Amino acid sequence: MIPCYNEENNIKSILTEMTNTLDELSVKQYKIIIVDDFSDDESFAMVYQYIEDHACQQKIALHRNEINMGTAQSIIKLLQLAVKEKPDFVIKMDMDKDFSHKEVLHTFFDHLSQNKTTAHNKVVTGIRILDNEKQMTIYERIRKYQMQEFLKAQMSLKGYDPVSAGTQLYPYSILYLLLKIDLVKTYDLRWGVDVLLPLLSRKMGNTLINIPINNSNYNVERRKDAKVKNQYDAFFWVFELVDEFEY
Repeated sequence: MIPCYNEENNIKSILTEMTNTLDELSVKQYKIIIVDDFSDDESFAMVYQYIEDHACQQKIALHRNEINMGTAQSIIKLLQLAVKEKPDFVIKMDMDKDFSHKEVLHTFFDHLSQNKTTAHNKVVTGIRILDNEKQMTIYERIRKYQMQEFLKAQMSLKGYDPVSAGTQLYPYSILYLLLKIDLVKTYDLRWGVDVLLPLLSRKMGNTLINIPINNSNYNVERRKDAKVKNQYDAFFWVFELVDEFEY
């Protein structure tokens, strides 16, 4: 499942990469679900055309928000759509080139293959290992350090990076329960749902596994200080929500 907003330059290559990789992995039954968050470029039309050109209506489902809902609400909508399909597992990714979609799919399917008896009790988060992290702004370096220290001290989490945690693997049974929680259904911040769900699952007693995703990129142009501030503020708010949550 993939949220999409103004990604016209990435759509064809990413969908081709994903479908080719799933064929390589001999995945017989899958569906790629895309929600376009009212893009003001040609994203929706390009996905629609891709589906038509490749005759893959059974493998790719396209939805469009009637207004721009923001990343978090689009992801929740995607998860709800995915759960209706009653799949064994749901993989969430983004429609950008900050990471290799092929590597994510191989990494997650390797995990499933190696953990056949226990995979249904774990949420897997792919943590992007940035090749060009040295380009990170000074402001973000400070915020990242503060967040890492907080996670270690308050939540006993090491090696977890919410900023780079945009890929997840959910078992159906866990995801179904997460989407029933009022806190999830009413969550309205623009960022943070990718962090909220795995941490809530962990607090509910499930195992949270972090897996490195290599060949990832830090996009300097998209990491302006104003966006970084809002994003990190949202993460800290999520940490408070999880801390107060009682299951």
